[in-house]
Amino acid sequence: MPFYRVQGEQSDNGISGQLGVNVKLDDATYAYYRFANGAKSGGYNGGFLSSVEQAQLADYQKERLNSHEIGSKSWWPQLGMRFNWAVFYYDYNDQQVFMNQPSVSEQSPPIQLLENVADSTIYGLEADFEYWMTDDLNVKFAMGYIPHAEFEEYVDPLGNALTDNRLPFTSKWNLSAGIEYTHVLANHPLTTQLLVDYQSDYYFDQNQNPYAMQDGYSIFNANIHYQHDNWAIAIWGKNLFGTQYSHLKFDLSSFLGMLEDFKGEGRRFGLDVSYQF
Repeated sequence: MPFYRVQGEQSDNGISGQLGVNVKLDDATYAYYRFANGAKSGGYNGGFLSSVEQAQLADYQKERLNSHEIGSKSWWPQLGMRFNWAVFYYDYNDQQVFMNQPSVSEQSPPIQLLENVADSTIYGLEADFEYWMTDDLNVKFAMGYIPHAEFEEYVDPLGNALTDNRLPFTSKWNLSAGIEYTHVLANHPLTTQLLVDYQSDYYFDQNQNPYAMQDGYSIFNANIHYQHDNWAIAIWGKNLFGTQYSHLKFDLSSFLGMLEDFKGEGRRFGLDVSYQF
């Protein structure tokens, strides 16, 4: 299998910045609006390039982003409550997205590369809430909702139209909840936490390939932390119920007749001991 070397250079320049306005609504709440403009420089994909067609896809161009965010932050100390929310809109030009590129010839394997996808838009809502039920017990919730995260107009190098496809690795829902209890033991704090995170289904590639999709799943974590002067000890557990999930899938069926599936970390337990000088 031959390999190809790519030579070239890129030079990027631009102006970025942000503009924001804060408005105090009352003693507990302020609202804000923020606009930001930024860019990410172009570059070259590394790894093996085993065909002329792949070598032609080696470089990618600068990404530009205009973002808008509006929301509010509230803190009511007499009630022991905190609440924040925001809605956002991201407008990308030449967005850089990791693509699972199918075989472009019989001699070349599929590859994953960073590629510009012309225009794309993302908008959604995020919020978090925290409540101190007592001085020792508090609960917290957070959510992210992204109903729209799509390619506006894009045709890949193989001629596949991906317009209106959902962007890879973008769940519609992200939810988390936690409870924390602190107990004084021998005049020092003993804190117990239980946390759960949920992520709805998402695709690992731009083609919405059902073989490269992760179903929604939840992960439960817990830890017990004890602080004694400069010493601290923590016992923790992650993915307590051994949830099976993948952090990457790659469809190689057209080249090797197989699917790659990189599993996420399973159930783990540990002990941390620290000393602060």
